Amino acid sequence: PGTEYSQYAADIKYNYIISDDDMLTVLFQHFEQEDVPRSDRFAPFVQQNNPNAKPRPTYFDPQQRDLLYLRMHGNGYNAFYDSYAQTVSWQRNKEGNQELSGTQLTVGEFDVSTFGYTLTLTKDLDQFGILSYGGDYYYDNIDASRERRANPNAPFVPRDPAYPDDSRYDRAGGYASWDLQ
Repeated sequence: PGTEYSQYAADIKYNYIISDDDMLTVLFQHFEQEDVPRSDRFAPFVQQNNPNAKPRPTYFDPQQRDLLYLRMHGNGYNAFYDSYAQTVSWQRNKEGNQELSGTQLTVGEFDVSTFGYTLTLTKDLDQFGILSYGGDYYYDNIDASRERRANPNAPFVPRDPAYPDDSRYDRAGGYASWDLQ
């Protein structure tokens, strides 16, 4: 009891050969879990170790992850790179939760959308090794809410969510790696 939940997933990938040197990859993934009980607060265990503790059943529903990306990769054979890969992606993580403590019900949800771009280039420098370099950029947008009601007849009252609603986050990076024998 208290450890069961449902889940399902899908994973679709398509590779399209554009030329002898270039390929386009399209990928979509979806993963979802429903009615997942909070595992660090298993009610019978809490009550056994503390008879005065009141059960606080907490469920996460839904827990979702979606990923969609387009990747162009191939060979360049020019002065700057021999191979390349560039990816445009979108990822979504959504989590809802419900916690019941006595008659008090707390309901919350957050939904994070992440847009990204990565570029990786490699150049074979013969006896001087292989140079890999590139960069990435990601942008997160977070929607979040939480509300609580004291009893089944009371209205829901807004509470501070797990993350500030309408939060945004940008991050960018670059790298270079030189591999020698």
